[in-house]
Amino acid sequence: MTTAISSSDASPPSSRPTLRRVAIAVVALTAFFVFRLLYGLSREFFFEDPTQIFLMGLRWYATGDWPYFGPDVTWTESEIPGALQPLLVCLPLAIAPVPEAPYVLLNLVSVAGLALFAWYITARLA
Repeated sequence: MTTAISSSDASPPSSRPTLRRVAIAVVALTAFFVFRLLYGLSREFFFEDPTQIFLMGLRWYATGDWPYFGPDVTWTESEIPGALQPLLVCLPLAIAPVPEAPYVLLNLVSVAGLALFAWYITARLA
């Protein structure tokens, strides 16, 4: 006795586990992001160098004046050329004007970088 498989039942056996794996990966990355964000918000972050960067971004957000130099380096008492670090503070503040906005962007960029690195390693080793 043979059983015929209809075309509606003929799905590749690997499609369901792949969808399940993607769902698990998305949930795991979201949980990792939330844990990292809450941990980062609960820790002391304002040392001398991050304070300079945050204040430069806050000044740019408040006044609109582009900072032509980067933050002060406390060990050498010099300034870093270029001002892209305050951009990472001002842009999130322009989107959502709450003090935690730069931390959310920092964690998004960090988790995205770790996820892309993990994807690259698995693609390279497979």
